[in-house]
Amino acid sequence: MAQMDEITRTILIQDLGRLKKKFYHPDFRDLYDDKRNYHHVIQILENRGVTMESIAELVYNRQKNYTKDLSMTTVTYMLYEVLQKREVQNTIMMGIAIDIATEQGAFAFDEDLNNQLVNDKGTFGLDEVLAESISHTSGSIGLSNAYGLDIAKQGIIAKLNDEQGTERNGVKVSNTFIDDLVAHIAGATMARIAHKYQTITDMIEDLELSEEAYDAL
Repeated sequence: MAQMDEITRTILIQDLGRLKKKFYHPDFRDLYDDKRNYHHVIQILENRGVTMESIAELVYNRQKNYTKDLSMTTVTYMLYEVLQKREVQNTIMMGIAIDIATEQGAFAFDEDLNNQLVNDKGTFGLDEVLAESISHTSGSIGLSNAYGLDIAKQGIIAKLNDEQGTERNGVKVSNTFIDDLVAHIAGATMARIAHKYQTITDMIEDLELSEEAYDAL
């Protein structure tokens, strides 16, 4: 590698320090309060039994073997970055609205459509197509991650699948869209972690920093 001049090296080290501080930011309470719909999306997910912790745990358990020193703090930060995107928020609101409408009998006028929604038929597919717009915000790796999670059926995704078609408060549960939404939210989060860690790793290597020097940033 060509010799790096001292001014460039100093600037890049400062950038690396800022990136590290952002990446491991310990406090998420006020980061996105100015983003319309952000808190609403978190609330409607929680109303359907999906907490931020449950998604973060799903991401952490899948990603920890591929990302050195991964923490739940980092995972949560990346999850909140995904959820601040307007297209992600709109997709979540639409998918959950369809699930709720299905439970309320809004599609009873079309027996075939209603049957596919209530039973989450594998040939339906529109739930997956809608959810894909979330993982696409983090590139193709986000899509691959999401479908891996969907196949594995672990954590909160497994719980949502088990609830499908059961009765809750006298109403047959429809989680047709939300299970795919969660998989793609988690997939996008995993992709962001992979990209961010790669950025930090590349900068450390380019700057030829030791682990001690990086820890001191």
